[in-house]
Amino acid sequence: MNTAVPAVVNLDSHRITRGQLAWSRIKATAAEQRELWRQVGAALLVGRKLYRSPKMFGQWVEFNGFKDIDVNTRTDAMWLASFWNEVERVRLEVQLLHSDGEVKALTHPKNIRQHFIEYVRKVATPPELADLTITEKPTVTLDQRSAEKLAKVINRANSGDEGSETAKRHVESIAKRHGVSSEVLREVVSHAAPHTYFQFSPAQVESLQEFKGDLLGAYQDMIVEGFTAEQVIAIYMNVVEDIKRGI
Repeated sequence: MNTAVPAVVNLDSHRITRGQLAWSRIKATAAEQRELWRQVGAALLVGRKLYRSPKMFGQWVEFNGFKDIDVNTRTDAMWLASFWNEVERVRLEVQLLHSDGEVKALTHPKNIRQHFIEYVRKVATPPELADLTITEKPTVTLDQRSAEKLAKVINRANSGDEGSETAKRHVESIAKRHGVSSEVLREVVSHAAPHTYFQFSPAQVESLQEFKGDLLGAYQDMIVEGFTAEQVIAIYMNVVEDIKRGI
């Protein structure tokens, strides 16, 4: 019987080992640090490919010795590994634009990513659109605790029971204070505290938690692939609009 380990497994194990070594050695010159972070990101990409679930990926991260890298830095490192060639190209372009041939040495993946996005955005945006501003409709932002409290008041207002009229006046008063309609306020609360607002059953809560985990996994994958958080949210909102239209 042939018991040889598949080549792809050997390759992934090699990448993980190199990533672990790189993380233990990130104290070097700027160029060396960038390369070490790239190796860390490449190793993390292996785990991300194997485990889409945030929980399972978190366990993989801990098992393989990357737990002490915070989640945002892990994401930035994976992004760096994914876009290494583009990052190096932009770095050389910026270097050529400076007469002294020197640019600020960026070594941490977070700083590299921010610099890359800012540079690309600056180059890609026409001068006549650089100062473009868009006026937003007034809205209200609620923290989790406040949203849950307000959700209970809204549910009381919708109940038709004794005290519902008083609760309805409270909702209208809060909406008016923030310059929005009561419908907008209800929508904000439903987004901020859905479990309280919609009063889910335990089975529904479990199902929604699984669904949320899948969404977060897909979100992390898209961030690693170069999408910004705003772009991913816009994509998700487009899906929501499709659902509203009955597609």
